[in-house]
Amino acid sequence: MFRKVALISLLVLFLPVFANAAESEDTKQAAQTPAETPASSERLEKTLEDREAELEIRESGLAKREEVLKANEDKLAKQEEALKSNEDKLAKREETLKANEANLAKREEALKINEGKLASREEALKANGAMLAKRDETLKANEAALAKREEALKTNEANLARRDSDLTKKAQALTAQAAEQEAAFEKQEKELKERSRTMTVQAAEKEAALLKREESAAAKAKELEKSAAAMTERENALAQREADLAEKTRAAAVQAAERESSFTKREAELAEKTQALEAQTASRDAELNARLDALREDEAILRTLPAFAPNDSTEAVLIVSYPIPAAVRKELLALHQSAAGKYRANRLTQAFEDYVKASELQPKVDYLSPYWAAATAERIKNKRGEALAWVNKSLEINPDYKPAQALKKKLEPKSAKPAPKKGKKK
Repeated sequence: MFRKVALISLLVLFLPVFANAAESEDTKQAAQTPAETPASSERLEKTLEDREAELEIRESGLAKREEVLKANEDKLAKQEEALKSNEDKLAKREETLKANEANLAKREEALKINEGKLASREEALKANGAMLAKRDETLKANEAALAKREEALKTNEANLARRDSDLTKKAQALTAQAAEQEAAFEKQEKELKERSRTMTVQAAEKEAALLKREESAAAKAKELEKSAAAMTERENALAQREADLAEKTRAAAVQAAERESSFTKREAELAEKTQALEAQTASRDAELNARLDALREDEAILRTLPAFAPNDSTEAVLIVSYPIPAAVRKELLALHQSAAGKYRANRLTQAFEDYVKASELQPKVDYLSPYWAAATAERIKNKRGEALAWVNKSLEINPDYKPAQALKKKLEPKSAKPAPKKGKKK
């Protein structure tokens, strides 16, 4: 709407100029020819054909833009399909997470079962410890009995030694009393020796049996110590296994938490990406719609404008025919409007500066701004030398621009006429 208002205001400003130009042209045509010539009608037909060709070109451009819009709509449909596929993937991931949670629950049940088994094993170990304590008590009792037996053997040995000393004393007494009794005593001595030998053999056998019993008791004690060490090793191994299981469960819980956090992060990133894509598509659609509306407005305005020849006109309406963006077109029209006002107010230097700014906006398309810069510089004393350069810039952009051609002929230095040849007087 703002563009429409700006263009309508420009048309209102330039209508008197068009009217004056039309009146001047009518007066000129009335002065030159009483009626229209076929050449003027052909020119009108050519201008109409040119306008129709331009309209066809613009219609083809609009068709291309509609094709681009359709392609963008297809891209949006593909993006929606991709988003749906991402949603399906997210649903599958949720199912996998649920399955992992079920597996974790099963593992927790298995750990509880293992804890029950470990508790039963601990009770069995406690029972074994009680049995070992009872065995230690029995061993201690056996050791005490063995010590008592050793004391009894020592007492027996002392008694034997005493008896030996008594026998020797009796033998000495008998030898002293009578020789007859020596034979009897010798016999008795032999018997006593045999008995003592048998007693010593029996004592040795008893000592050997006691040593064997002590060795067996020591072996049993060693075996018990070995079994106790094995039990302690088993207890340590079980404790290590429990610690390993606890660490594994903790690691599994940490991994599950990390996976859940990464999954939530990915979901948030996907949501942000989808929102950004939706925002981009919406902004692109809005820009395309705005461009289409601007093009339609420009076409409607062009259809309402009177016919003019791009190579003959010097009015600012010529800018509307440029293939440039709407914002640049608006800026160009504003600069030309201000420059035209300054030109009419005889502020020529300021008008020249505005025309120079306008020529810098579209230096490859705009040939009207350099023309007006040249026409303004031609009226300024200290800038007449720049006028020809600006005319040449206008003709570089559009060599068929007739006002620039006429101004160039006016500005070019006229070559001196050749002097007449002196002929012989007849």
